[in-house]
Amino acid sequence: MKPLQITAKINSFIVSDPWSPSIDSVIAYWHLFEKMGAEEFHLSASTQTGLKLIDDLPLDKFEWKNDIWWWRCSSPTYDAKDMSLKYIHRRFDQHDAESYMKSKKGNIMTKAGPYKNFRGGFNHVVAKNISWFVVGDRHEIVRLLNKCTNIGAKASAGFGQVKEWVVTENPESAELCTKRPVPLEFADESGLAYSSVLEWAFRPPFRMSENRTICAMP
Repeated sequence: MKPLQITAKINSFIVSDPWSPSIDSVIAYWHLFEKMGAEEFHLSASTQTGLKLIDDLPLDKFEWKNDIWWWRCSSPTYDAKDMSLKYIHRRFDQHDAESYMKSKKGNIMTKAGPYKNFRGGFNHVVAKNISWFVVGDRHEIVRLLNKCTNIGAKASAGFGQVKEWVVTENPESAELCTKRPVPLEFADESGLAYSSVLEWAFRPPFRMSENRTICAMP
């Protein structure tokens, strides 16, 4: 395990908060995809069933107390050239209505369900690079990240396309990887500075209740 800097060369991405996308989640996604296979992985992700603790990523662990630990990786850093609210729309295509009908008569619900019309606003960030500081296995991290072509939200709409992943050794990463959400009690004990306090997940999967607590946010 070595101190590394991970950089994704991009043009822009969609983000919901300053602490996303988290690199441990990106690596965990492709690690599980490879481990479970595409069909089982997508089925598990769509139903949110069978969430299990992930403890075999190619990242170093920081072990605190009472079996509480998290991956040694920082929140993302980037030099935003522009930030704006981008709206994404989804409309039901009336021309294809017949293909969705199971019988000659009936209705297609567009006020709810999979065919619902949608208009949502998302934070659009324009940046050339986005970086994280981690301690981990460079070879395995590079291998998994090379499978990842998009980061951030709304990849299906064309956002967050990664042109290249660059992973280099950086001795400062061992210290910089602490700049991430951590349990509030740990932050106070360690004298870490933080900007806010939120209920947050300190390791993936983020929807797993055992991984969530009151965290100090950098």
